Amino acid sequence: MRSELTVTVLLNSSVEDVLGWKCCNLQGMNLEVQVSNRGREEVVVLSAMEFRDREAGERVDYFYPAGTHPLGPQEGQSFYCSYDADRFRRFTHVIVTDRAGRRHRAAITGRDEPAALVE
Repeated sequence: MRSELTVTVLLNSSVEDVLGWKCCNLQGMNLEVQVSNRGREEVVVLSAMEFRDREAGERVDYFYPAGTHPLGPQEGQSFYCSYDADRFRRFTHVIVTDRAGRRHRAAITGRDEPAALVE
């Protein structure tokens, strides 16, 4: 089933320099995940996400900003963390969870990708 979310995952995002210089000295934030709501209803997403390959996954629960984030229609939120680039390259998908417990799975391509609901 199709989700209303789209997700973009960027490794070595240029925002690392901006965050490190402007925001509370947040250094090393080389991974950016952009989540957008393309639907007509608000979706509240959690800042913890799971990265998956064919065999296994890894939950990352230290994204900045932490907590829950309401996304109204046509709104988006970027999340940042520090992650080993070599370790990250094995992942093919990201799973974003909303407050209702639905899991939204999108391919990791570096482009805006539509998510699908995971059963």
